[in-house]
Amino acid sequence: MIKLVIFDVDGVIVQTETLFMEFVMEDLDLQKISYTKSDIGKIMGINNHTRMQVMDSLFADQPAYQNWDKVIHFHPERINYPQLKSDGLDELLEYLKKGNIICSICTNSMQKRTENLLKELHLEEYFNGIYSGSDLHHSKPDPYMYIQAMKDHDVKPEETIVLEDSSLGIQAGKNSGALTIALKDRDGMADQHEADIIIYNLSKLENPR
Repeated sequence: MIKLVIFDVDGVIVQTETLFMEFVMEDLDLQKISYTKSDIGKIMGINNHTRMQVMDSLFADQPAYQNWDKVIHFHPERINYPQLKSDGLDELLEYLKKGNIICSICTNSMQKRTENLLKELHLEEYFNGIYSGSDLHHSKPDPYMYIQAMKDHDVKPEETIVLEDSSLGIQAGKNSGALTIALKDRDGMADQHEADIIIYNLSKLENPR
């Protein structure tokens, strides 16, 4: 019986991960830096510092990358969180609430940013606990956040579902022992083959086991 569902933020609660990757690709195109869909998938779901490290390993041999100031423009004026809310999210949260299933968040983003996002989307009432990799200094694929959430809510891995989108998030969920479900990203850039289940709409997750 499922007692806890843990949500990622970017790419699960809101489709910001795809938008952020669009911003990255725009800057790479502007600098004439070559990349593949697989390359972009490798930099999804990680914090800015780690993202730059991964990009260094992917593109360091390109002169255009060597000459770039490595500033990514995330265009906050183009981010509208209510419009980016994932399809089926409201239905799923109501379903879980009625079933008395606890919902928590594990994200690599900062806690304050996540709190502000939930407030803007009027979703604070649905979540019990925000675990931030940036604040806890244990970012995905480290499963620390997921394991801590289970301990705090006194549930076992087999009583937990993790909802993720990026390959690093999926690895963290799997390594925590929880059933890990991936929400398919719009452009199919994320490597989600390690997920236990892949879904295309959150409302389809109507029967947690």
